[in-house]
Amino acid sequence: MLPADFLWPSFALDSWHSGAKKDLAKRLWSSATAAGFLVFGIFTLTGRHHPDPVVAERALGFGSTLVIAGLLALAASWLIADLDAIWCRPPRRRWWRW
Repeated sequence: MLPADFLWPSFALDSWHSGAKKDLAKRLWSSATAAGFLVFGIFTLTGRHHPDPVVAERALGFGSTLVIAGLLALAASWLIADLDAIWCRPPRRRWWRW
């Protein structure tokens, strides 16, 4: 079960003082990744005018998938209050040393 504040916008003032500053780098990095998905998806959608119908169909499917993934990633990066619920936390100890 998700907590009640799971989808509360993280840029609210109460969450900003409770440690959201350290999440700003994660949010910016995930926004940049989402923007990359969007740009690549839009670029791929330009290939749907290819003369070969198989290539045009694949470009349409892949481009629309990337645009949807980019929009979802952008929404998730700014609307989810606690990013630790979806990002892995760092290990507690150094796993490479015994």
